[in-house]
Amino acid sequence: MGATVTETAEGHHTYTFNRTLMDENAHLLVAELFADLNLLPQPAPAKVEEEGPVGTPRVPELTVNFTKQLSYFGKSIAVGDFNGDGVKEAFIGAPGYSLKAYGQLGAVYYSSLNPITPEIDPSQPHLTANTAYSRFGFSLAAMDVNRDGVDDLVVSAPAYGLGGPSDISDYYAKAYAGRVYVYLAIPGLGIKKGSQPSFSFAQSRNGDTDVFFNLGQNLKVSDCNGDGKDDLLILSPMSQQGGDKRGHVAVFYDFMSKLNGTNDVLFMEDADFTAHGYIDFQWFGFDAVCVGSNTIMIGSPGSRTRSPEQAHGAVFAYDLTTGKQLYSLISPDDQAKFGSSLSFNPVKNLLAVGAPSRSNGEYYHAGAAFVYDLSDDNKTFENYKTMYHSYERGARFGKQVLWAGDEDLVVSAPSLTSYNTLAVPNEQGKVFWFEGADGLNGDYSTFWAKKTFETVEAGCRHGDFLKWVDATGQLLVGSPMCHNFDSYGTQQRMAGRVHLFEEAKNNQTVVEVVPSLFLA
Repeated sequence: MGATVTETAEGHHTYTFNRTLMDENAHLLVAELFADLNLLPQPAPAKVEEEGPVGTPRVPELTVNFTKQLSYFGKSIAVGDFNGDGVKEAFIGAPGYSLKAYGQLGAVYYSSLNPITPEIDPSQPHLTANTAYSRFGFSLAAMDVNRDGVDDLVVSAPAYGLGGPSDISDYYAKAYAGRVYVYLAIPGLGIKKGSQPSFSFAQSRNGDTDVFFNLGQNLKVSDCNGDGKDDLLILSPMSQQGGDKRGHVAVFYDFMSKLNGTNDVLFMEDADFTAHGYIDFQWFGFDAVCVGSNTIMIGSPGSRTRSPEQAHGAVFAYDLTTGKQLYSLISPDDQAKFGSSLSFNPVKNLLAVGAPSRSNGEYYHAGAAFVYDLSDDNKTFENYKTMYHSYERGARFGKQVLWAGDEDLVVSAPSLTSYNTLAVPNEQGKVFWFEGADGLNGDYSTFWAKKTFETVEAGCRHGDFLKWVDATGQLLVGSPMCHNFDSYGTQQRMAGRVHLFEEAKNNQTVVEVVPSLFLA
């Protein structure tokens, strides 16, 4: 069936498949082969051959270590043209960044992408919070807020709140109301280092009545009203909403017009659209994206359809003009957490949905990703166009889903442990690139990934965050849990790292993915 098997000196088996010799059901035959050979859990993912070893995992050529422990550098990334020179730049969040007596302050670092910044100095953050334990930089978004032709930066600090715990392990020692800050860039200059926010978002005019709102745990940018301009989605899936972690979503259109000379704070009451969950631990708004004019898709990975099972997950479609729910995609699988990540392909009208905790038979929490054709009138969970799934236990495949252009789909599995270390789950993580995903139908395993991006370092959770830069053909992969060593040889635990890969194309045919840099 187009497969060859080799055995290493250690007794491990490596499988290599030639795609041109395999039919569309080959992944099922592969699964049966592993079972017949009693090779469970799954061996290392196969390399896919198509006119040569195109599927060989890519290893970056350069590493620059970020050397401040517990910073979680790479938890978030925003890319835009912040000074108007036509060149993309990046801001990278490090929400765990701390100073003496200011734990988990949070910070944001700057990097150019062309040419690439050669290194990141942990002692020189571009922006920081003013309040300890804010986790400033947990999520980032780039958009032209004031419509002046350059991108501005939106930064969340979801753990902002009054008080400061003497013991950070005591969750209830402080408030987690949250704040979202907007930094307006200056054409020709960008965002100056050490700038203070131009204005901010807070919970309510009545004050921070929900002390666990965690405002802005996720920020997304999407054209929601069809005017061709970016709108801001402030997602707070841990918001209490009269219960426990029910979740809240707010959409703001042209919100600059809502500010006046005496007001530098906007509240959730000022939003053009709001919605919230109604079930405890629903995590409504874990992710969201607008899909055409006046329709928003909201992920709710904690939703459940029956007890005592939990976290089946769902995606809800709402009309932004009426506020009414249009339809829902509801997973029947216990603990699947369907709706944890969303990505929309506007050219092909395709919605990708991650279900990172879905089990595949005995491969518990292996994970899956689904693609739905939103032009199909039959909008139900079962009527998906394509499903991608993993055979690796605990991989959490589907933690991030991302369309790279209008044809290819990128899916991360940040908790994947490589075959050689299965005895001790190390969560190195791996990212899979599915070429031509827009044209596929049916079920496919990770063996069908055209390319993979991975690290061999334990605990990195490679792929915890993904960012595709369409203008430059660059893929940025965040690995916020990576350990690095400083110049003194001291290990900096969970310092974090960002991997940048260049995508080279020739006549629309992918030739190679060349890793150009680790930002770490």
